[in-house]
Amino acid sequence: MLTVAISFLSLTLVYFLLGMYRPRWVLFGMKDPGRIWVIVVTALALMAGMTLYGEGLKQKQEIVSEKVTKAPAKTEVKAPPAIKAKPK
Repeated sequence: MLTVAISFLSLTLVYFLLGMYRPRWVLFGMKDPGRIWVIVVTALALMAGMTLYGEGLKQKQEIVSEKVTKAPAKTEVKAPPAIKAKPK
């Protein structure tokens, strides 16, 4: 999930840069696009991307903590073999 968040944030950065240069390139459906709409869309995308990144970090920490707690103990105590008595 972290790679998805990083990819989303990088695309948001590209969207912002293109939108600041030529708003018509990223807001192609509007009649008269302005830079304020590019800023609004970028802000919303940044909030979504950072939320996704935070959840990905939380998920990664949970996976790591589960691996640590489920690790088998290396010191296993085995019962000694039974001693059989010799018949007389």
